[in-house]
Amino acid sequence: MKTLIKRARLIGEPDLAPEIKGTTNGKNVANFSLSAPETYRNKQGEKITDTSK
Repeated sequence: MKTLIKRARLIGEPDLAPEIKGTTNGKNVANFSLSAPETYRNKQGEKITDTSK
């Protein structure tokens, strides 16, 4: 049987500490959130960085 490797690259900064829970069959599941800042220039030419969710 072949080994299947799944990868995901998550780019951003963690918002809060991960929340880790155990399932009924003994596996662990982690929930977390990321914020990715958006940078742009407004009409006046000022650089704006928005990190709102």
